Amino acid sequence: MWRRYITNKNAVILLTIQATSDSTTSQAIQIAADTDVDRSGQRTLTVITKIDMRQSNEPVSALSGGLGFVCVRNRNDEEAKRGVTFEEARVLEMDFFRSRPDMVALPAENKGMDALVDKLVAIQRKMVLDYRFEFKD
Repeated sequence: MWRRYITNKNAVILLTIQATSDSTTSQAIQIAADTDVDRSGQRTLTVITKIDMRQSNEPVSALSGGLGFVCVRNRNDEEAKRGVTFEEARVLEMDFFRSRPDMVALPAENKGMDALVDKLVAIQRKMVLDYRFEFKD
């Protein structure tokens, strides 16, 4: 069922992978790179979750799709049990990005849920404008 959606040339693929998983064996990465899906990666935005649990020395940019990547840190189980709100989780997320030397160097557009929302809005806007101009011609 999912293949029907991601093979649509007008669809954006949110390739969501955990920073704790082995990117070389990721089935999601293999599917997105499939020839009949998005081999060039031009419709794929990579979202790297659980970035605070990352153990790899591989640069996170190596996981980037054609539309780039965004790293996010969501509430963990303990924070959810304590009742940490989503707004508080966003503050914790940005504190994490400011405190980790390997994350400080990442551009702001690659860090956090706000960056993810901004990137998705920009992608959708471009797609709508491209479609509108294509439709007029």
